[in-house]
Amino acid sequence: MLLHLLGSFGVAQTSKTTPTPKEDQCRITGMVVKLAGSEPLRKTRVSLQSVDDRSRTVAVVTDAGGRFELKGLDPGRYRLRASRLGYVTYEYGQRKPEDPGAVLTLRPGQEMKDLQFRLIPSAVIAGRILDEDGEPLPGVSVSALREVYAEGKRNLSTKATV
Repeated sequence: MLLHLLGSFGVAQTSKTTPTPKEDQCRITGMVVKLAGSEPLRKTRVSLQSVDDRSRTVAVVTDAGGRFELKGLDPGRYRLRASRLGYVTYEYGQRKPEDPGAVLTLRPGQEMKDLQFRLIPSAVIAGRILDEDGEPLPGVSVSALREVYAEGKRNLSTKATV
C-alpha cells in the first residue's frame, strides 16, 4: 500500500508541458559583423534567453559568413545577445555598450529575418615601459583614463589600472 501511495505522489508532482504547435513556433535569422568594415564574424555566440524563465536559453554559433539561425522557438519575451572573444557583447536594442537592451517579444508564428549585430572590437593596451637606457622598469603602474563630462566640466576617469 505504501509503495502505491508513493508512486501516485510521484506522478502527481511531474507535469508535462505541451509542446508549441509547429505553426506557432518562431524563427530568428541574421548576421554578425565587425562595426568597422562590416566583415562577417564567425564563431560568434548568439543567445536567446527567456525573460520569464531565465533557465530557458537557446544559443547558436555563427557560420563562416557570420550568419545565424534560431528556430523552433516558443512565443514569448526574450533577451537576444551576441558575444565573441575580443569584442564587446551586444544586446538587441542597445544604443551604446553601457545601455540596457530591449525585450524582444515573439508572437506565435513570427519570423524575424535579417537582424544584424555590429560588434565593437575590445580595446587592448600593450607595450613595455623602459628607462632612458632602454632597460625595463619593474613595478610601474599604468592607468587607462577616459574623458568624462560632469556638470559641464571635462574630467579624466580611471577605467583600469595594472
